[in-house]
Amino acid sequence: MSLDRALPSGRCNPAQQIKVVIALTELLEDGGARVDRALLAERVGRSFATVGDCMTFLTNLGLVKTERGRYGITEDGRRFARLWPRDTSQARLVLRPLAAAHWSAAAAAHHLADGPMPQEQLGALLRSGLPGVPLRGSTSWSGW
Repeated sequence: MSLDRALPSGRCNPAQQIKVVIALTELLEDGGARVDRALLAERVGRSFATVGDCMTFLTNLGLVKTERGRYGITEDGRRFARLWPRDTSQARLVLRPLAAAHWSAAAAAHHLADGPMPQEQLGALLRSGLPGVPLRGSTSWSGW
């Protein structure tokens, strides 16, 4: 899957994605430069494939770095992971510029330029042409 355009995987909801970012940060703080996908999957209790799908979006968003099934954390990802357990409002402030810079923000603005539309319709437009399954039960990742 191209990292140029990614949305959340149907396999991993926002709460699980947050757990992945926090777990990755904790594993890296335990001494590694990069974390293997299998170790991360075991840590969060998700499948190897689920973690891989999740990481595509998290990389696209700018929270993590990927390299052939091994993962690192960006400075923004580290700040987010450290803040989330203590202050979710401050953690969301870390996400704000990342979300604003994500390709989907400009695409949503374009699709909404003529006025509002149902969330499901906007979600379908954003997913158009992307591989994979949309996030279960939602058309956005704004649940963060």
